[in-house]
Amino acid sequence: MRLSVFAGYARAGAYFVAPDNVIKRDDLFSKPNTTTTRLGGTVERGPISFTLEQRQQQSLAPQSLAQQSLALQSLAPQSLTLDNAPILVKNQIGMSLSFDQLLGQSGGTLGALSWVMPSSAYVNVGQGRVRASLSQGVSGDTTSDVSAGLSWTRGKIYANLGYWQSDYQSQLYPWKGSGINGSLGFQEGPWGVDLYFDGSTSATAYALTGMQQSIPQTFDAKYMTSGIRFHSTF
Repeated sequence: MRLSVFAGYARAGAYFVAPDNVIKRDDLFSKPNTTTTRLGGTVERGPISFTLEQRQQQSLAPQSLAQQSLALQSLAPQSLTLDNAPILVKNQIGMSLSFDQLLGQSGGTLGALSWVMPSSAYVNVGQGRVRASLSQGVSGDTTSDVSAGLSWTRGKIYANLGYWQSDYQSQLYPWKGSGINGSLGFQEGPWGVDLYFDGSTSATAYALTGMQQSIPQTFDAKYMTSGIRFHSTF
């Protein structure tokens, strides 16, 4: 059995952006205009590992996470004051399983099916809550996230396939989204090339105030990208 601990800190500027195929949703730099700290530990025994992690993500502007997203989309300038800034505290548990190690230990053989059997698999589940002043209207908002994936490694060829689902529960800015991504690549020494795809759908609801009553409006969005990328290690 092996136990390891980890910690991290990141600060992303107001206009920091990067391709989704480079920075995923769980990356410390995935949300612009925020600071993120993480602390956790991993327990490994044979091919199985469990990870417990807590993240605290703080806005660099005193507004909700949903408002930040809208402001960034319109390139509106944002204040960098941390006074009363919302903080999203999220706890996450993850599990991964190495099929390569499991089959190696058990002496199992799959023959031709070895190309179909994944090398490893993972699943992560997270729950979070927003801490903010009551005047901001987002105090107590909650988040729930699920992600899972498979990976294959066969010599110089590798592939991965992943799925995620996220739900931001709020009276003012509810949001739901899900997506799937994958890649197929070839590595030769320090150089590699792979084909990738990334697709997602999301739904956001806003209450538009009219003359007599608030009218809820839902906005749906779909996103798909694919391409080829070259990379190298030094």
